[in-house]
Amino acid sequence: MGEASFVKGVLVATWAGVRHFFRPRMTLRYPEQKLDLEGPGYRYDPKTGTGLPGLKGRHILYFDKCTGCQLC
Repeated sequence: MGEASFVKGVLVATWAGVRHFFRPRMTLRYPEQKLDLEGPGYRYDPKTGTGLPGLKGRHILYFDKCTGCQLC
């Protein structure tokens, strides 16, 4: 039972590596390529200085939902 479990683990890990090998890269070459922060994934209101909730960007603090994570 132990040897079969070990072989299965090795095969699962190898398959995960093969799948990720053929995916496009997620990194950018910074000076030449820049990340576009304008779009549906990031919205920021410069007048109020806050991000809109539910999206990537600035953290919005709601005291009734605060868990003390210290992100603010």
